[in-house]
Amino acid sequence: MEKKVKIEIELSKDIYDLIKEFCGWSGFKFEDFVEFSIMHNLEVTMDFIGEIPTKKRREFLDRIAYIRGNL
Repeated sequence: MEKKVKIEIELSKDIYDLIKEFCGWSGFKFEDFVEFSIMHNLEVTMDFIGEIPTKKRREFLDRIAYIRGNL
């Protein structure tokens, strides 16, 4: 079983309401959507900054792939 960590974050009510409504409409579980969004954002941000040394970038991408495979 995958380990879970409970976190607490603050979001603007507008963002929270939008995500909640989207998840209700699309059928995503709120927590699954947030996890997916964070992982996707990591990949996109690494592409955007492009200054991560190749070895470290590969390590991050491998970890993302591993985590995605276990979600």
